[in-house]
Amino acid sequence: MILRCIFALVLIFTSSLTKAFDEEKFAQTLGLELVSEGHPYNFFGVHTMYANENLSRQLLLMRDVPGELKDLRIIQAKGYLIAELPKSASTYMSMALVGISEDEIRRHLRPTTVWQKLWDQFNPLPQAYGLEDCSTIQGRPTARGLEQLQAFYGSTFVRGSLSCISNFRHGLWGSTGGRVGDLVEGIGNLITDPRAFWHRRVEQVRNLERFIANFDARIRGISSFIARLPAEAKVQMLCGFLGGLGGDALTTILAGGAGLGQLMFRVEEYIRKLTSLDRVFRVLGQVNKIVLIPPDFYARLATSRVPAATIDALYSLAERELPQAIINAMRSLP
Repeated sequence: MILRCIFALVLIFTSSLTKAFDEEKFAQTLGLELVSEGHPYNFFGVHTMYANENLSRQLLLMRDVPGELKDLRIIQAKGYLIAELPKSASTYMSMALVGISEDEIRRHLRPTTVWQKLWDQFNPLPQAYGLEDCSTIQGRPTARGLEQLQAFYGSTFVRGSLSCISNFRHGLWGSTGGRVGDLVEGIGNLITDPRAFWHRRVEQVRNLERFIANFDARIRGISSFIARLPAEAKVQMLCGFLGGLGGDALTTILAGGAGLGQLMFRVEEYIRKLTSLDRVFRVLGQVNKIVLIPPDFYARLATSRVPAATIDALYSLAERELPQAIINAMRSLP
């Protein structure tokens, strides 16, 4: 009976492709989690992006690139690696890997054969040394280590900010009238010159990462209290700032260059507005309601659309230690 089952499985597997690739499992083995996914493209112009907590390790991926590829191909690029892997007889996957060694890529990018699939199905050995343990070794946080990770301000703030910005991508794209869309190049460029294609994407991520780090530094320099707030609250502040300015801000960040200076000046103005609400934030922080501030409030603050009368009302509620009333007032802005 067992032999019949094995024979049937062989027929099923051999009737399909003999190679398979699970991008999510591959990312997990490298200690990475999904940060941004587009339909079809995210604002970096790729299908998916995975990263670790502080973005020191990244995986940017494009699926279904037209072309015939027989085996794994690794291309050396400036500061990162490009890996291309066959997906079908006429398509392949192309990936940019930042902070990841060629040895790791070759070790984890082994195409799954028919016999490996059968072994995975019928392996009598315990799974104690399977994917989960390998991913933990690679740096993926364990449940026990999450508290320590959250206590490290820079880690959750950096990736959390990138995830938040990614969630707003559709609105940001729409507000630019297509200018952010211009950053998305045709897939033909990836086929003819993968180094040039991936260089632009990797640089865009680096520019955004630098902006997030600078925002963090400005907060630390201007307000020690805000710097100690939960990372989720600071993520809302950053995303609210960008949401208030619209897609032009994101375009400026991705492109880098001289325009960032003026943008950082506006960041400092924004953070000073935040510090003027110190008493309000302290009351909300004491009862762990700081993360409940609606993102729209931060966006309005970025463009000075929070009336002075509202600020006075918030202070009055803070003096009376009424945190829920503060949240309700922020949510009821016209």
